[in-house]
This record gives sequence, C-alpha cells and structure tokens, in this order.
Amino acid sequence: MPSSNSSRLHPSRWPFAIWTLGSTGIAFLRVEYTLGSFSFAPAAALLCGTWLGPKRAALVQFVATAAMIPVAIVAPETVGPGEWSFRLGLILSALVAGVIAPADDNGANPARAVWWTVFSVASGTALLVMVFIPRITRGTIGVYFALTFLLATAIAVFYAYKMVLEPGRVVGYFFCLLPYYIAGFIGNVIWATWNPSTATVASVPERWEEILFYSYFSHLPGELISLVVIAYVVCAVDRNGTMDGPLAIGRSR
Repeated sequence: MPSSNSSRLHPSRWPFAIWTLGSTGIAFLRVEYTLGSFSFAPAAALLCGTWLGPKRAALVQFVATAAMIPVAIVAPETVGPGEWSFRLGLILSALVAGVIAPADDNGANPARAVWWTVFSVASGTALLVMVFIPRITRGTIGVYFALTFLLATAIAVFYAYKMVLEPGRVVGYFFCLLPYYIAGFIGNVIWATWNPSTATVASVPERWEEILFYSYFSHLPGELISLVVIAYVVCAVDRNGTMDGPLAIGRSR
C-alpha cells in the first residue's frame, strides 16, 4: 500500500471536483478555429482516462460539458455552436483512454489493433492532405500548407520518440482522440446538411471537404504536440515523480 506524501498527491487521488473544474476551465483557454478550437481540453480528457479510469473520466467530461451549457447561454461568444459535437467526442475519448491508455504497461504498449488503426489513419490522413488541402485552399498556398502540415506532423512524431520514454503512449493517445475528431466532423456535417441556413450563420462550411479540413486537419498539428507533452508527463509522474503512487509503472519496468 502506498504511504508516501507523493502517492497522496498523485493525480489519480485528486477529488472529482478538481478534475471537473480543471476540465471546464481549461476548455475556455483556447484559440478559436473555424470549427471548434485549440485548447488543452482534449489533453485533459485523455489524462482523465489515464488516471481516473473509463467511467469516472467519462463522467468528469460529461459534467464539464453540462457546466458549459449555462455559460454558453449567458455568453454565447464563449462557446461556438460548432464546438458541441467536439465536446461530446471528448466524453467518448476520455472513456476510451481509460481502457486503452491507463498508466500501467498496458497503456505503454497498446494492442496491435491500435497500432494498425493509427497507422491506417495516419496514412489516409497524409493522402487526404495532399489531395484535399491544395484543392480547398487553391493555388500554391495550398501546396505549401500541405507540406508544412506534413512537416509539423513529422516533427511531432520525431520528438515523440526522442523525448517520451514510452512512445507507444503517443500512439495510444492518438487512437483515443479519434472519437473526438469523428464526432466533431459528423456533428457539423449533419448540421450543415439538415439546417444549412443556421450552420452558415454559425460559420460552419457547407461542403464536407471544408468541414473535414476545419474539424480535423487544422486541429491535428497542435494536438499532436499536446499528445507528446501528456505522454511525457505520464511517464515523468508515474516513473519518477511518484514511484510509490497507486498507478506507478516504474516498479514494473
């Protein structure tokens, strides 16, 4: 049984309210995109899954999302209409992270199916980037953007293997983010298809290719870097910072 002060301060021991307030607050520290925004809310959701388990993590994200509703009613500019489908996706991502990316060796070494899924998605993404981005952005600017996108992704992958003690965690975390991207994309496609007038007012693009660009491609570079950061944090906390923590993986390595 862990008895040190460090084990009592381990994130898995933090109260439910702390995780909920943190997940809610960090969602408002963001950079707005055309669809959704960049923030550390996805990273917080994944860490919830790692340290709280699937059920508690999903509940934290559900309560955090519910808490944002009255804020959006009082101050509509704080939460974009196109962001709600991403919030629903975060609930699923936290749930999946609790299963796929725990702090033990199972999270450090994802199943082969996870690796193959991520490899397939990465290959498809690279192909779509080269095909769709030049078409959407038009001209040589689109080609430069596509090349920059691929370069940023390659840099994130490189540092994942150079900085993170267990790079398999980055792969697992990317797999866990797929529900976030899928929900954001599908939710906005449905909205643009069924109610195009209000979607246009809310700056949701009409074409599915543009929705894919703004709901996935534009999010990906920054969030890949955040995945590297949280994988590094998990390794640091559970291997060095709290060797006696309840989920410490240092002993098994």
